[in-house]
Amino acid sequence: MYIAGLSELLLLSALLFSAKQGAQQKRHPLIYVALGITFGAAVMGLLRYLELANTLEWHKELSFAGKHFAMASFLIALLWQTLTPRALPYGLVGLALIFTVINYLTPIGIISDAYIVILSLVLIFKVRQNMQALYMGIAGVILLLSTLVWGAIIQDESLRIGVFHLCLSSFYVLITLSSRHLNTKPI
Repeated sequence: MYIAGLSELLLLSALLFSAKQGAQQKRHPLIYVALGITFGAAVMGLLRYLELANTLEWHKELSFAGKHFAMASFLIALLWQTLTPRALPYGLVGLALIFTVINYLTPIGIISDAYIVILSLVLIFKVRQNMQALYMGIAGVILLLSTLVWGAIIQDESLRIGVFHLCLSSFYVLITLSSRHLNTKPI
C-alpha cells in the first residue's frame, strides 16, 4: 500500500496549498475547518497505508466526515462572499450537516456527491467570465468525477487509492485556483 501512502503526501500538499490561498484571499474561516478535517484524514491515511501506525478507525471516520461534510464546506467557504442573501451560506452548511447525518444513518453517498458537484458547478458558473478559471474549474470537476471510473477500472488497491488521491489533490488545487477569480460581490 505504499503508493496509497505516498499519494497521501500529494493530498496533504494540495490541502496546504488551498489553506495558504484561502488565507491570501481572506476566505471564510470555515475553509480551515473543512481543510483540517480532510488534512486529518490524509495524515491518518499516510500512517495507515505506510504501516507506521494502526489508524484505521480514525482514517475511516475522518474520511467519512471529509467526504460528506468537509468537501461541501470547502466549496461553501470559497463561495461565501458571493452568496446572497447573507443567510444562504449558513443554510448550505446546515444542508451539508443534514446530508452527513443522513449518510451516517443510511449510506446514500450519491446525495453528498451530487451536492459537491452542484456546489462546484455554482463556483464554475460564478467564474465563467474568466476563461482560464472556467477551464480550471471544469477540469477539477472532471478529475473528481473520474474517480468513479478509475475505481471500476484499476484492480490494484494501492494504485486505485493513489489515483484517487491524485484526482482529489488536483480537484483541490484547480478549484482553489479557479476561485481566485470569484467576484467578492454577490452575483
